[in-house]
Amino acid sequence: GPIPVLSHRSWQEIVAHASNVSSLVLGKASGRLLATGGDDCRVNLWSINKPNCIMSLTGHTSPVESVRLNTPEELIVAGSQSGSIRVWDLEAAKMATYAQWLCMPSG
Repeated sequence: GPIPVLSHRSWQEIVAHASNVSSLVLGKASGRLLATGGDDCRVNLWSINKPNCIMSLTGHTSPVESVRLNTPEELIVAGSQSGSIRVWDLEAAKMATYAQWLCMPSG
């Protein structure tokens, strides 16, 4: 879906995903890196003021519901509807970790 982006002091709308954008986060270190998660199972990375995605991370097989960047903007973590969590190393541009946790009722 489209998201608004400030470009040259005016707002423009860009298509961030093939379907709904379910999560987004702005990096704290630079304030210029934006990560979005969508129903298309992708995590897309954006540079503020640029209309095109700079990196698209794949691996989830169900819609992405949560996206977070670590403070130095080196790692991105995304959780999906399936319960899986994936971690990508942005420096290496590859998936660093895949894990799936299941919550089991206690007692």
